[in-house]
Amino acid sequence: MSLALKYRPKTFAEVTGQKLAVVPLYRMARLGTLPPALLLDGPRGSGKTSSARILGAALNCEAEEKSADRWPCGACASCKAVAAGHSLDVIEVDAASNGGVDAVKHLQRLLQYGSPGRWKVLLLDEAHAMSTPAFNALLITLESPPPNTLFILLTTEPAKILPTVASRCMAFTFRRISPDLIAARLAQICAAEQLEAEPELLAAIAARVDGGMRDAVMLLDQVTSALPSGKRTLGSFCELFGDPDFAVPLVQAMASGDYPAMYAALEDAIGQAGEPGAVTGKLVDLLADLLVLRSGGSLTASGAPLVARQRLADRLDVPRLTAAVRVLWDLQTRVRVEDRRAGLKLACVVVAEKLCPAPKPAPSPVSSHGANGNGHLPQPSLDELKQALGAI
Repeated sequence: MSLALKYRPKTFAEVTGQKLAVVPLYRMARLGTLPPALLLDGPRGSGKTSSARILGAALNCEAEEKSADRWPCGACASCKAVAAGHSLDVIEVDAASNGGVDAVKHLQRLLQYGSPGRWKVLLLDEAHAMSTPAFNALLITLESPPPNTLFILLTTEPAKILPTVASRCMAFTFRRISPDLIAARLAQICAAEQLEAEPELLAAIAARVDGGMRDAVMLLDQVTSALPSGKRTLGSFCELFGDPDFAVPLVQAMASGDYPAMYAALEDAIGQAGEPGAVTGKLVDLLADLLVLRSGGSLTASGAPLVARQRLADRLDVPRLTAAVRVLWDLQTRVRVEDRRAGLKLACVVVAEKLCPAPKPAPSPVSSHGANGNGHLPQPSLDELKQALGAI
């Protein structure tokens, strides 16, 4: 069994980093004061589906113990049926492939029949993929729900949920999990599985997954399968999967005005991230970290990543950092260009100018034909490149 399946949360207490959502759900389940519909939204891998299954299992659990770390029990017939995926009380539907009106009508027919448990819980995963007719059909049921029936809509894109449906749901937002919480959970799994791994390696995995616990556990499984014991180090990880902190050498080159190194680091970053937009996001995150350090704040990063950020923060003041962030903001919001790689290259030139202003050369004499003394056309200035970037 994969680590992601083996260590998937099974009780309310095992859901990591989502107290603002899970604690109210636990308390409502204990008191039986649940609304007809819930809307759980948040990024993938943050625990939405696991929490919905835990809630459904708890509402029908046969055990009397209801503490957060033991409920649902996982041992009674109802809990086992939910875990196996064939419960008559907790039904899960993938709305991405079954999001039409016929699927909703089928669920409505199921509600007409009794089931062994106390609650009928219907999980609609990827609910934003449902069609408008399907939403309208669901709305009829939400307005007059059968007793002890709970609909749970799960989505990564809450803005796509039909507003009339969303207004009838009690919403809970699952947030990206912090890297330190992810790294701590990975350390617990390694201890339980007797897997050797450097703390720096676990921190690198946590930083790479953008707040998704499931992705982190899956990556840990991949790393421990690919690397033998004794070689599960940050260096070996970077050799296999690339440097997760690839924005650091890129900003270092920009801050030094080293354009060959900058373009080499940029190509390497795009190769690791897969597309220019992800590189831009990493650059923004790094510049935000530097602004936090320059303002006297602290970061969750540790080890080599923290040292690299502290050294960059010592070199760059707040005005230069904020000017660089504005360039990247313009790239994301104002620039319209088919070739995103070219747009990012131009933006990096402007960011480098902001981070490492070069002394302006003395003006060269220009002939009446627009050429300089050597007979060559004058090269465009960085200001002209900036104007070209804003005009794309």
